[in-house]
Amino acid sequence: MREIEKLRIEMVRAAEAHGRDHPTVLEYSKEIDRYHNLLMQFREELGRT
Repeated sequence: MREIEKLRIEMVRAAEAHGRDHPTVLEYSKEIDRYHNLLMQFREELGRT
């Protein structure tokens, strides 16, 4: 969760500096999505045991 929050902060900073559609901002967003999906998958797997 900390990594997601760090990435979110960096994404917001990049968006403020470059605009929301800048490639750097979009890459941060994709990375946050990847972490979030992994977290949800992990939580789902824990619920099955």
